[in-house]
Amino acid sequence: MFPVILHIYGPFAIYSYSVAIATGLIVMAYFASKSKIAKKYLTFDQIMSLLSGSVISAIAGGRVLHVISEWDGYKHNLIDTLSIWNGGLSSLGAVIAMVIYFPIALRKLNLPLLPVADLAGIYVPLFQSIARFGCFFAGCCYGSETSLFCGITYSNPECSAPLYVKLHPTQIYSSISFFLIFLVIYYISKNYYKSPGQLIFTYLTLMSVERFFIDFLRGDRNLGKNIFLQILSIDQWVALLIFIVSFIALIYTIWKPKDEHLQLH
Repeated sequence: MFPVILHIYGPFAIYSYSVAIATGLIVMAYFASKSKIAKKYLTFDQIMSLLSGSVISAIAGGRVLHVISEWDGYKHNLIDTLSIWNGGLSSLGAVIAMVIYFPIALRKLNLPLLPVADLAGIYVPLFQSIARFGCFFAGCCYGSETSLFCGITYSNPECSAPLYVKLHPTQIYSSISFFLIFLVIYYISKNYYKSPGQLIFTYLTLMSVERFFIDFLRGDRNLGKNIFLQILSIDQWVALLIFIVSFIALIYTIWKPKDEHLQLH
């Protein structure tokens, strides 16, 4: 694939990973800003503040969990640890960081937590669907070996994936999954949205299910050294925890709906 779109000078280049993330952010910000809830609760400055803060926290959290799960490959090389433009962000780590950041930021801005979080619940999977193409081109988050017709083979030495081996395109599987999650949540928001929190917890539930099952096809799974933990990968254990918490919260919000039918758009 093509992890580098254009070399500029020395270490400076335009990376496909960065372009995919930037494109996803622009698309997400555009559609989210058009929603009624954004116009009702948020000023333009607040939208930009939340977006920039979310990006920074997501990148930091995503990188931290990725490095932790792949520690053997990073512990002796600080430069590679910080080189996020080469790919390597954990979507679970990014979500966890945003779950921590978002309530703090909204409290400072004196904004309602769940309605604004529901807005994020709709459009974050759309961003992830686009951003996953950056992983595909960079070769990170690569799949295990396969003989299926859909398998892909990396030959560019700048890619993070193993070369000249037919692999599951797990990045594309994830991209399609996140786009379907976006469509499902968008549909719910238009037709079955009853209570604040319903959409963000639906997103967290579906996102964790996506990661749990996709991880079985990943070629970079980290099963840890503990025999008990080797039943599932570290990311799958984290996804399972997120699923349990978010699913319980989702059931609660559905059982405690508001009387009026709500609309976000």
